[in-house]
Amino acid sequence: MKATDLILRQHREMEQLFDQLETLEEGEQKAVREELAKNLVAHSVMEKEIFYPALEGTLKEEISEAYVEHGIIDYALSQTVSTRPQEEKFTAKVAVLRSLVEKHMQEEESDILKRAEGVLGTDRLEQLGEQMEARFEQVRAKGYKSLLKQSLAGEAPRTMTRASAKKTATKAAAPAKRATPRRGATQGRQATQSRQATQSRQATQSRQATQSRQTTQRGSTTGGRKSSTQARGSRGSRASSR
Repeated sequence: MKATDLILRQHREMEQLFDQLETLEEGEQKAVREELAKNLVAHSVMEKEIFYPALEGTLKEEISEAYVEHGIIDYALSQTVSTRPQEEKFTAKVAVLRSLVEKHMQEEESDILKRAEGVLGTDRLEQLGEQMEARFEQVRAKGYKSLLKQSLAGEAPRTMTRASAKKTATKAAAPAKRATPRRGATQGRQATQSRQATQSRQATQSRQATQSRQTTQRGSTTGGRKSSTQARGSRGSRASSR
């Protein structure tokens, strides 16, 4: 079977699974959801590993968009399988997942698959079809959960790198902010320094005034002692003459 025919067949099978998932009772939905998850992940793996690389050289932009769409579908699928059918949000998550898958399938069928026929040719498409079908069955047998986690983790390193770079930039900017004093803080320090300078001058002036008073008082005391001595000498001279 050609790769393009295999993809078309799987697209129709997934549409049927979506129909069942939306019409069955809650007790039967879980099994259908698991079957849909297996098919979606296996289909995504075979396209990304085998079909898309064969077309990247000629349909670069279209294949790049297809890779991105698969990443979005994988995220929506992870939200759906992590929600129990009895929860209120389950129906909404299934509807969103179906909308994304159908949009991807329509774009793929109307553009990529048609152009792949001319780009690759019948023989090459049949060769790819065999490889893709074998890989599809291998993924289904192995289980989809680990491969789904790997797909989701593929986006994590870029997100973590951006977050880490932002955190590093914030840390680097923090010392610069602390080194630059705020205007209010600068004015407060200037006011404190001014008060300290004023207090220092006042203390100096007070000490000088005290020293001056003490010098004046000592001079007055010395003068008083001299006058007393002279007075005693004068009284002694008058007594001798008498």
